[in-house]
Amino acid sequence: MELTKLIDTAMKSGDSKIIAASEELVTEAFDFLKAHDESKYKCLVRDMHEIIHGPHYSEEFAEEDVAKLRYTDASGVEHKGPHWTKSQVIAATGNLEFPKGVTDCDKYVAFNAAYADFSKKFSEQQILDIAYLFFFKDEDWNGDGKIWHYMKSNK
Repeated sequence: MELTKLIDTAMKSGDSKIIAASEELVTEAFDFLKAHDESKYKCLVRDMHEIIHGPHYSEEFAEEDVAKLRYTDASGVEHKGPHWTKSQVIAATGNLEFPKGVTDCDKYVAFNAAYADFSKKFSEQQILDIAYLFFFKDEDWNGDGKIWHYMKSNK
């Protein structure tokens, strides 16, 4: 029998002891995976987040991904992490209209990722405009959560 069928049966049973025991076994399997292949484990956790919350950033994933940003600015200085704080991004983009479901954390990641990519050539305002158009107003992007998928593709 497939594990997914067993889990489905446990969940449908409504028996809290069966559900708790099933969750414990799955947790043990994930812990084993984490100890032996942390990269695969992290991918599965992100996939689970996406299933539950959709392709949108939470505080934890946003902080993790923005902290990994690396770039060199126009004067040749190397930088790590965010250029803007989340509150700065929210203030700078407060007059813009975003698609339904976009989180402040999505904005934080998107605008900082764009800054990391374009700061050698463009001004802050130009980068804000570019990031907005690319991540949130792209007419030929089919679907939701472009920044989530964009960053996930680089894992």
